[in-house]
Amino acid sequence: MASTLRNRQTTKLDEEETAQFLQTDEATIRRKSPEEFAQKQSELIRKYELKRKQERQQRLEKWVGRMNWLSDKVQVLAWVIGAGYLMYYINFFGVFWDNEDVDRFWLTIALASMGLNIVLIFYLSFILPYVFKVEEEWEVYCPRVIPAATAIGVLFMFTGILAFWPVWGWFTIPIVFIVFMGFINALQLLPGGMLGSLLFFVGFVLLILYSHYLKL
Repeated sequence: MASTLRNRQTTKLDEEETAQFLQTDEATIRRKSPEEFAQKQSELIRKYELKRKQERQQRLEKWVGRMNWLSDKVQVLAWVIGAGYLMYYINFFGVFWDNEDVDRFWLTIALASMGLNIVLIFYLSFILPYVFKVEEEWEVYCPRVIPAATAIGVLFMFTGILAFWPVWGWFTIPIVFIVFMGFINALQLLPGGMLGSLLFFVGFVLLILYSHYLKL
């Protein structure tokens, strides 16, 4: 009975308990009833099956997490590349700087709202955690900032559409939306922490200063 029991796959079960069970001397084994052995063996097999099930679940969750991460990055790249190609195709910066049909009043409001949103993002991602050393979540420490930033983003979209409507007409709506989404998704390509916040702010400033060189 002892040799039969050692040949089973119980070595893959709970290591300490299985080792202790299998190292029992034959005299002790013979004194145990078949029912005791069957009960012990069933218990070990259940533990093994549960452990294997947990391992499979962990591998599945890890695989799903990787696929979700890859899917998110592909979508981000698609928005950024799509927005960049669209801006190149329509000569966005050339229209922005030189086209006299652009409504400068609404464009000024759009730029002001975008600048205010950039300041809020910089405040949340850099000033709070690295200057003021605030460790609380944004929603807890300053719950009104996120709704305010959302409202300002809507204002930017609306005034941006009004500003470029004389140039592109109905095409202005998808153009402004795609450019806006490309800009938002580009933020996700930056590294996290202080470095990412600084790169975002510096990149935005450089874009403002040198955007007139990007026109075709």
